[in-house]
Amino acid sequence: MLLDKANSGWICYESEPGKWVDEDGQILTRIGSGSTGRDAFEAWYRIRKQYHCRYPAYNARLDGITGTSLVVVRAE
Repeated sequence: MLLDKANSGWICYESEPGKWVDEDGQILTRIGSGSTGRDAFEAWYRIRKQYHCRYPAYNARLDGITGTSLVVVRAE
């Protein structure tokens, strides 16, 4: 991928700025059960972003390039 980041007009849309996942009333959930779940908790942080390119013709994509690499080493 060849991206012209300066002229492509990249825009980032955020539907929400980011928050802890709290759909069931608990942010921290215990990992494991019984003696394996002691002092082990997990929490998720969710960020929703969508990227858009206003001028996609400024970018390029190269496909199907095959060839042999030539490595040159200077002998000392």
